[in-house]
Amino acid sequence: MKNNPSENLAMMDFERARALMGEQGIDILIINLPKHVYYASNFHSFDCSITSDLQTFAVIPSRDDREKYLVASHSERFMFIDFPTPFERVLLPGYFYVKGAEEFSERIVPSSIEGLALAIEELGYGSGTIGIEERYLPVSTHKWLQERFPRAQFTDASNILVKLRMIKNSEEIARLKKAADSLEKGIQGVFNSLKGGITERALDRIFRETVNAEGVDTLYVQIGFSGRGAYGISLPTDRALKEGELVRIDASTSYKGYVSDIARFAVLGKASQEIKDYYNITFKALQAAVGEVKAGVRICDIFNKAVGIPPKAGYTDYRRHHVGHGIGLDAHEAPILSPKNEMPLEKNMVLAVETPYYIWGLGGFAPEDMLVVTEEGCDLFTTPQKTIIEVS
Repeated sequence: MKNNPSENLAMMDFERARALMGEQGIDILIINLPKHVYYASNFHSFDCSITSDLQTFAVIPSRDDREKYLVASHSERFMFIDFPTPFERVLLPGYFYVKGAEEFSERIVPSSIEGLALAIEELGYGSGTIGIEERYLPVSTHKWLQERFPRAQFTDASNILVKLRMIKNSEEIARLKKAADSLEKGIQGVFNSLKGGITERALDRIFRETVNAEGVDTLYVQIGFSGRGAYGISLPTDRALKEGELVRIDASTSYKGYVSDIARFAVLGKASQEIKDYYNITFKALQAAVGEVKAGVRICDIFNKAVGIPPKAGYTDYRRHHVGHGIGLDAHEAPILSPKNEMPLEKNMVLAVETPYYIWGLGGFAPEDMLVVTEEGCDLFTTPQKTIIEVS
């Protein structure tokens, strides 16, 4: 079976990647985190998701794009049917027999690490500066490479992927919008099902079924009734819903590798004035943060604007370590909207903005919305929840 290289499949901006490599004097970039391999090559490794010690590599040289290498398992050669890669050079470690199937046309190598070494040698960078994902590359693999290429200089290039991922292209933005839309529908399905006696686990199932019907996968679901919503992480249990309780759902869906993350709130019956007040002040803080979003605005200024709202209304014990985060291949990624982050926002950053306030014994209040940064401000992916939803 032959791979047919195609354009505009990978999400990575290779021109920008090479520029960042040049700034660090990197001759060749080795990518091994599976989601980063997907980001660079459009190749999704199933084997890596079920076998922790399996390695897949994308090798990016600083010169010609046509020299990029993908090192993937021979057993996954049929993945190219669904995930065609623009990489013209593919090495397939191991051997996996399928009766009647056409063999992949590229060479087979004994192991993934040997395939990686072969790519480095054929590109002529055995004595060059090699960028690695230091935080993800196994120590044993790093040591093996140093012994195999004693004349090479190895440097951490993890920040290159961080910088690349912060700015989304139009396809990434479209996928994130799709994920966000499905998430809102899943939450609406949960709220439509609220009734006395229903359990968190039952609502979890309803959410997943609703999302799956949209052709989207579920990444995680946090549903907590009453005080359990203040746990921060509230994995669904068999706890049954009672009249007057606050329901907090914070969930994430995934569409073609790109994820969503928002939180919504409802009460079975009438919400108490205390619940309404806490939600209203957190929503005002959220709106203040969203209102500050614009390309060029410093992140710390957005943080300060948001956290300044509750104390002015008398909630002097309001505390936050961040008011949101970037979102893309991960639900939480750079940039983090923290008080010490002086980075200016850039156009096409996608953010999940949130202003949580967790009240022990009462519940969690954490309105959260997704948006993309523009030159003039931002475009929301989600519809803000202005007030607590009361379900009769």
